[in-house]
Amino acid sequence: MDFPLRRLAIPHDHMLAEVAALPLASEEAFRNGLVELHPLLSQDRLTKSLWRETERILTGNFPSVSLDDLTNLRDWVWFADSGENHRRPVTLRQYACRVTEIWSGRTDRTTDGPEVSGARARRRDQWFAFALPRGLLGGPELPPMPPRLERVLDEEGFTESHLHAGVGMEFGPLWAAAARSVAVMPPRRDGFKAPGAAFKEGADVAAWLVRAMIVRYLLAAYLVRPGGTDRLLRWVGRELEWLGTGRLSCLMGVLDEVSVGRMHAGVAYEEAVDLYRVLVGSRRRRMYRERDEALLGDPVAACFPGSADFPDQRFHEAARGHLERLERASGQPRDDAFTRLYWQLVRIQAIFYRHVVQRPMTPGLMWFIRTYAHAEPARQMLSWRFLVSEARRTSGHERGLRSLEVRTSPKESVAENRALVTTIANLASETMSGPADRNRLGPVRPDRTTDRRGAPGPWAPDIAIGGQGRVDRGGRPCELGLVLHFVKDRGGDCRKGAPSAFWEDTVAMPEVREGFSPIVRFRYSGYYRDQRRRAVAVGEMLLREPWTLEFLRGLDCATDEQGVPTWVLVPLFRYVRDASERARTYLRQEGVEVRGLGLTAHAGEDFVYLTTGLRRIAETLDYLGFGEGDRIGHGMALGIDADTWASESGPVLVPREDRLFDLVWERSCLLRGDSAGPTNRLSRIENLIREQVSRVFHSGVRLDVVDRFVAFLHDGQRLDEVGFPHVPDVRPPRRGSPVDQDARELLFGYLTDSDIFRRGRELIQVDPVPEVDAIQALQSRLRSRLGHLGIAVEVNPSSNLLIGNLGRTENHPIFRLSPIRRGPEDAADGEGRACALPPVSVCIGSDDPLVFACDLPREFTLLHDTLVSTGLASEDAIRWVQDVMRVGRHSRFTRPLAADVPRSTVVGLGRGLAPIP
Repeated sequence: MDFPLRRLAIPHDHMLAEVAALPLASEEAFRNGLVELHPLLSQDRLTKSLWRETERILTGNFPSVSLDDLTNLRDWVWFADSGENHRRPVTLRQYACRVTEIWSGRTDRTTDGPEVSGARARRRDQWFAFALPRGLLGGPELPPMPPRLERVLDEEGFTESHLHAGVGMEFGPLWAAAARSVAVMPPRRDGFKAPGAAFKEGADVAAWLVRAMIVRYLLAAYLVRPGGTDRLLRWVGRELEWLGTGRLSCLMGVLDEVSVGRMHAGVAYEEAVDLYRVLVGSRRRRMYRERDEALLGDPVAACFPGSADFPDQRFHEAARGHLERLERASGQPRDDAFTRLYWQLVRIQAIFYRHVVQRPMTPGLMWFIRTYAHAEPARQMLSWRFLVSEARRTSGHERGLRSLEVRTSPKESVAENRALVTTIANLASETMSGPADRNRLGPVRPDRTTDRRGAPGPWAPDIAIGGQGRVDRGGRPCELGLVLHFVKDRGGDCRKGAPSAFWEDTVAMPEVREGFSPIVRFRYSGYYRDQRRRAVAVGEMLLREPWTLEFLRGLDCATDEQGVPTWVLVPLFRYVRDASERARTYLRQEGVEVRGLGLTAHAGEDFVYLTTGLRRIAETLDYLGFGEGDRIGHGMALGIDADTWASESGPVLVPREDRLFDLVWERSCLLRGDSAGPTNRLSRIENLIREQVSRVFHSGVRLDVVDRFVAFLHDGQRLDEVGFPHVPDVRPPRRGSPVDQDARELLFGYLTDSDIFRRGRELIQVDPVPEVDAIQALQSRLRSRLGHLGIAVEVNPSSNLLIGNLGRTENHPIFRLSPIRRGPEDAADGEGRACALPPVSVCIGSDDPLVFACDLPREFTLLHDTLVSTGLASEDAIRWVQDVMRVGRHSRFTRPLAADVPRSTVVGLGRGLAPIP
């Protein structure tokens, strides 16, 4: 089934999962209301219509696959259960069983191929998890981890250093919470609207979601009815007469609309919400704090009491059992209404799942930014405490997790930020099962202890051998910490899928139109003022209540990497970092030693030109105050094979100003000796800089002035001197050396002149092939610099797989960042190719478990399986994973809880702190 000359970089399991999912998760199947798949398409209009839409989707997603390949794959997945009679339709219940068998790999044992291995089953499970929610079809269970790897994770402990709390959960709790929230805290009618989303770009998601919940609740109540042989509609008419004529009519309209997949009955959204609220009998608007509250709050939980399972799984099991009994009784389902409504409900749930999970083959951060926001309207009842608790559970709290850093954006008030920290502090205190000297990370070393304050170095025992060889596990508390990230957002309707040409109307634009007259402003001034309010609130919190530094452990910038440049955030990072140092000094005077605020930044993940990605990483190090122990988020530009990238990219369209900044950075590297570029590269770069400066600024400027201009751009004091971020009124005074004066003029024009902005956004073609040697030199020196500074790179395998469109995990840059050591002098990437670049320390995170259908233990397993699949011995693969785990432990920002941290408010701690522009 897998021929090597086709499908190229497309994983077979990805294709398999998509073909299997579409009858259960496509809008076409929903509109058709399919309840069976007929092998003879000429005799079944609905199956034929589904296949035509499936072919259109798959040929677009898999352009290297022939139509015969797709047809063969369809026949094997959709119709294999028709048995010897290939003319017999396959009911969707039979098809669901078939999908589960394919998902688990059980069907492979009946083919001529090798029996499915644990690694192969896990790889298939990963791609199916991107396509369908686990448990929706009755399985399969999550494939077990390799036993030895599971033991290593549990005994040595691992850290979660990169997780965004808003989506740090599985789909199950979100679905359960949505089942209640659409009744008591319903989203807006267009609350899920998003470009590229299902159901009219998300505009109808909320309407279909509330209809699905009505159907789901009715089916659940029907399944647990006491005896009787009534079919669904007769039972509804008899049991729900108490609704009254109006609401009963509304209910029948909802059932009819779901049955045919079209809103034709005229039931308004508010009417459907009111009907659902009456049915489930709840109006309380109480935020969920614990996982059990969300599961028990699911309205169908009352129909299936006394079980620790997800009520949704119990519901689906009961529904499929009912369908099986109907089929066995007469050979065909007799309750057409139940059958059709149930499978339509399954489709809405599957489509909603694919709405909140990142779709494969959609590279780049802009699609991820949209996907990340898709779940927000459904999690309105989930408190901050719930999100942190779920993040800890999903990350493997019972499987070896020793440290968790959760990320969210800072709030605009001290009180709101303090509430975030207080929740972290309370959860950390609740998990303490012993004194502070037990709250340590690392492998078991029973001969060492820690002091009262948890000073760095020694490790505490957490396992003891009891009587008769029994292992007694002492508590293994999980360190908790908060990382606040400034969210980059270019604005200009980019999130809505309607960006204006050449970045017009974005926050980068140095003018804004009010009426017919443009008003001059500084670039990014509106965005900067918003983020400054948040930075000031965080700084004030640290200065007023220094104890919060025990749990506020890091600062980050995230999301739209290309949307906001580094220089905008430099003053904000400096201010918060300085405030944290004041808080740290105060705590030290009180006898409590706390490491300063850790810094990290999403950089080198999303770029058009590889040099640009490397430059952004270098800017992070140069201007945001990074030092030993800080980290880089993602950093994929450091691990990409420049030669392969250049040969496959072809000429790249680059904004002129990005090209200018890239060249200026490369020149500075050459002058400092940080990059041993090709011969005559320096003179070539200087000519290119002069050309770009003349095009952007319409003037000839000396290179030392350009260098000073770039330095001023990243200096908060210099930005303040020219008036940033206020409305510019007069040009800055000319003072200082002639170079400083010219650089200041260049800076002011760059920040305020709309003509300079538009010329800078012009696109030029750059051929990367002639620059490969220069890019490799920059990459090598930057990697060496990270190593000298002791800065680790946070890698998120599944996130990078989808956002970077890597296709196969073997292509992941992590294996070029941290090469596999096959011998004393031999380092190789994931596919065994030699890697001569300096190694980079990496740690592993899951990023967004909901969006990427992953969790941290599975990320470690994915990497282990990838190494073994390339021929590496399991012992060497385990050793590589252990090295990555060790980096994570040593580079974590969290710390053990200290005893007797003073919680009093401090007055005057911020006196003398450098002002923020």
